[in-house]
Amino acid sequence: MKKFYIIISFIVVILLSFIGGYFFRYQSTSKSKINSKLMVNLKNFKGEYNKSAIKSLYDNPSPKIQDTIKTLEKEGNNLLNTTNYPSVTDKTDLIASGETKHDFVSMTPYLYNDSNTKTGYIVKDGVDNPERLDESKFDSQRLAKLVSAVNTLSIDYTLTGKEVYAKKAVDFLNAWFLNSSTKMNPNMKYSEIFVTNSGKTYFFNNSTMISAVPFIQIVNDIYLLEGSNALTNKDLNGLKAWFNDFQEWLLKSSKGNIDMLRIDNHGTWLQAELALFNAFAGNKERTIKALEAVGPYSIFPQIKNSGKIPSALIRTKSVDYTEYNLEAFITLANIGEKLSIPIWDYKSTYGGSIEKALDYLNNYLLGKEKWPYENIKGKNVNEEDNGEFIKYLALAYDHYKNPEYLKTINKYKSESKGISYLILESRLSS
Repeated sequence: MKKFYIIISFIVVILLSFIGGYFFRYQSTSKSKINSKLMVNLKNFKGEYNKSAIKSLYDNPSPKIQDTIKTLEKEGNNLLNTTNYPSVTDKTDLIASGETKHDFVSMTPYLYNDSNTKTGYIVKDGVDNPERLDESKFDSQRLAKLVSAVNTLSIDYTLTGKEVYAKKAVDFLNAWFLNSSTKMNPNMKYSEIFVTNSGKTYFFNNSTMISAVPFIQIVNDIYLLEGSNALTNKDLNGLKAWFNDFQEWLLKSSKGNIDMLRIDNHGTWLQAELALFNAFAGNKERTIKALEAVGPYSIFPQIKNSGKIPSALIRTKSVDYTEYNLEAFITLANIGEKLSIPIWDYKSTYGGSIEKALDYLNNYLLGKEKWPYENIKGKNVNEEDNGEFIKYLALAYDHYKNPEYLKTINKYKSESKGISYLILESRLSS
């Protein structure tokens, strides 16, 4: 019976996200329009990170900061010995019709083979299928290795100014995006697929752009590398061209268009991808269009006056999904702020806003009440990912100046580790 309710809940959230997205796609609001597009200057946009604030940490006397930097430099030095770079062409088994080695392939997380069903699979919402980690077929683990390496090396470069770190980061980027023999095709036609034991391939919901979220960090790291001798104009222009091609595919593909209709974390992260990738590629009008859409397509239909995000609360990992969606909203608001677009302050006619959603969650993060929704990790909100979430909450604190946010940051600060901790410290000090 419990399995039945999990499956029904999973189907309901998908249906609600599409139905709601279809309705709100055709709504408009004067409160999210940009008064003057002339204020948007992409040349001054340098990504999510505050480069000078990160660099200043190198001389910070805090023992934890210094220990974290030493560990990060050690990791960076180990990466300098890399000769085999992660690439989508490393997989050995092609499992989908039409797939090539240059295509990114990933497995949707919550489906499992079950020969007793007509479809050949069952749904276990919130429980990752370990088969998706199979690197002979799928690329998600390789992408994670790429993101981790480039992030480590670009932060090391920012902290120390040593070109050797930037050079190695560019080598990783070239292997994944630019080298003709190893580069990824600029699409995700085969992401979030599922192949049954009988060999039948499902393109689950045709909604796959959530797999592109790691590229957001990649682009922000490229901004950190700008100005280094290692990142040549040819490399930079090549990367911009790749992301321009990727967003072109995303906008024209049925997969991207379906994600545009979703009023859940898929739809929010899609807007963040479109905003950042277009800003990086230099597409001013498309950047503005993506940011303008945040109000009517995401904030207004998703966030209630109470601050609840229903699409997250009906999931079996309701805390994770609430935080994950808010991380997307904060990412968008931060991009908007740097481009003079006031997404932080967008409010629906019903009163829903990013601030309301943060206030609602923060009440539970501070332990004032017990989390009332299903959460398979437990009925409290002391998640292992809170250390990651407060990195985003620090951006919200910088804008809203709500002392309750700072209490939460201080409560979970010890859970923040590695680069996330350094980014958190850079945001609190800037």
